[in-house]
Amino acid sequence: MHTTEPKQASERAYLSLSEAADQLGCTRRFLEKRIDDGEIARFAPSKRLVRIKRTELDRWIESYTARKGGVVA
Repeated sequence: MHTTEPKQASERAYLSLSEAADQLGCTRRFLEKRIDDGEIARFAPSKRLVRIKRTELDRWIESYTARKGGVVA
């Protein structure tokens, strides 16, 4: 039987809001506001389970950085 270790957050295709906020270095509320404003797409198979696709987070970082002139605040 072959067992695999769980992937680290940095290796997974989808992140929880807390994991994504940790990676961005922001609060979960900041991230929720970006989702509410339509800046970041979310995947929510249920009300309590919300995930953000890593590629979507990367896309938003590039967009945010470009809008801020290359500076991430």
